[in-house]
Amino acid sequence: MAKVPKKIRKWRAKQRRGAIMDPETFEKIVRKCLADNPSFSRLRCETIAGSAYWKTVKAKYRKAKKKKK
Repeated sequence: MAKVPKKIRKWRAKQRRGAIMDPETFEKIVRKCLADNPSFSRLRCETIAGSAYWKTVKAKYRKAKKKKK
């Protein structure tokens, strides 16, 4: 995944825990990945879930900035 810009990381740091993605949702993505791909390790599935997390962060950042205008 491409490097996340500093302004987005700074914005994310201000968000409360679970505001971007519920921890249960993250774990659900990991479990589904493991179930669908038995050859994948847990670490690889956590990487996939992390990618989904950062895509969500970027989308919510864009939405927040659009709403601010």
